[in-house]
Amino acid sequence: MKKGQILHNIVITTVGFGGVGVGLAEDGRKVLVKGSVLPHSTIDCSIFKVKKDYIMALPLRVVSIEPERADQTPRCPHYSNPLISVPENYVHKNGCGGCKRQLLSYPKQLELKTHLVNDSFRGVSYLLDLAPLQDIIPSPLTYQYRNKIEFSFGKYITKASNDRKAKGDRSTQGDEQDFSHYHERQLGFHKQGSYNHVVDVDQCYLISDKLHEVYNHMKNLCKNSGLPVYDQKRHTGVLRHIVMRQGFNTDQILINLVVANEKINSKELDIVWDTFYKTLLSDEVLRSACTTFILTHNNTVSDAVRRSEAETRILRGEGYIFEELKLNQAERPVRFRISPFSFFQTNTFGAQELFSKAASFIQLPEDKQTIMDLYCGAGTIGLSLLSQGIGKDLIGIEIVEDAIRDAKYNAELNSLSDQSYFVAGKTEALISTDPVIQEKIEQVGLVLVDPPREGLHKDVCVFLNELKAKYNFQLIYISCNPVTLARDLDLLVQGGRKLENLQPVDMFPHTHHVEMISVLS
Repeated sequence: MKKGQILHNIVITTVGFGGVGVGLAEDGRKVLVKGSVLPHSTIDCSIFKVKKDYIMALPLRVVSIEPERADQTPRCPHYSNPLISVPENYVHKNGCGGCKRQLLSYPKQLELKTHLVNDSFRGVSYLLDLAPLQDIIPSPLTYQYRNKIEFSFGKYITKASNDRKAKGDRSTQGDEQDFSHYHERQLGFHKQGSYNHVVDVDQCYLISDKLHEVYNHMKNLCKNSGLPVYDQKRHTGVLRHIVMRQGFNTDQILINLVVANEKINSKELDIVWDTFYKTLLSDEVLRSACTTFILTHNNTVSDAVRRSEAETRILRGEGYIFEELKLNQAERPVRFRISPFSFFQTNTFGAQELFSKAASFIQLPEDKQTIMDLYCGAGTIGLSLLSQGIGKDLIGIEIVEDAIRDAKYNAELNSLSDQSYFVAGKTEALISTDPVIQEKIEQVGLVLVDPPREGLHKDVCVFLNELKAKYNFQLIYISCNPVTLARDLDLLVQGGRKLENLQPVDMFPHTHHVEMISVLS
């Protein structure tokens, strides 16, 4: 078998975490299909990578599917799936890689996510015997739930280019005849499997109507500005991204327009830029709708904007907005400042459910009222617990210094500075060297961990087990990846911990993502 070869009638037996479909080739090798596929469907697919033990492919056609599996018509016109036919004149608006589960009704999506979690624990299934999986908590909103979204500027996806990519051909031959990057200013999401092609998005149903109105207005301003979009391959052009954030409980909106100002190197473009800049300052729609408007200059090759490498200019407002979390047990909401680069849970109402459920599992003894959060970020979870009267003190540890600054501000904002201590660094080092932590460590009754998708490093699991031998505390592990969670829980339980609860929470409808709360005593 080789790259570009078409495989026919591959039966997708299961869909693993990450949305990858799993089938079997005639030679017995696994076929891993990236894209919008469903379990128990039969597809044709195109090979794009061949390994000794497995083959990777992209879906081309759905040969058959059980009717009860695909029980819903996708709401989004930009949805990409071989089941959906695309008009030839609409191909540049089709191919979005998000929301892959739109062919399933929401109850079916929750069933599939439960299956994915169970499948993630297949190698350590004894854990499910210790703590059977609880019913998944649904998201309060299935559409319009995102409080943050990022749109990218780019170029048309032409039919010729789209056809080549579907067949696994990632060359750029012929692309220059298909678009002009100085005149075609598309704004939307990256095409599935492509970093330099953008699907032109008219509407995204994951954001509110109010945010969508601002998006459409910004899109028109930018497309009519005359400024070239940034070219990912040649690193030329100006317009790069629009990042939008909204406080669902405060009704505040932040807009961050990301540009590459070093690419403005002609007198003609200088004039165009000056005109556009004045428009941003004077535009009445932006003035009335946006709490704050920020212009960020990113002249690096990477799309990821780092606060230390970017030049930020505030055109309107204070450069940040506020959001509140209203938790079940709280008498008053917890308030958080959100800047362009702050981390905050993307689903506000889902976060309220997640934190409220986590709080319901906590049992702190009278003599151990200190909470220690080892991946505290901006202090969101720990401060939310303190505000509910859970615990008397909070120790927050985070390796990112900018996040610690945000956490300290949020503590002051909620009158919790006297009860909280935030410090930047590695947990293993700070536990034995920081005098404040040394003083409070024996009063720690709860340790929170909410690591990135790659989970806990093995050394951290060993460290937590060693810490348990000295100090008795409850451990709550919140995870966005059930695969790495299963791996880490195995190490923690083998180290003497008792697994008590496994609670899935859906924070991202129409995707494969699922949050997990695990409780260990």
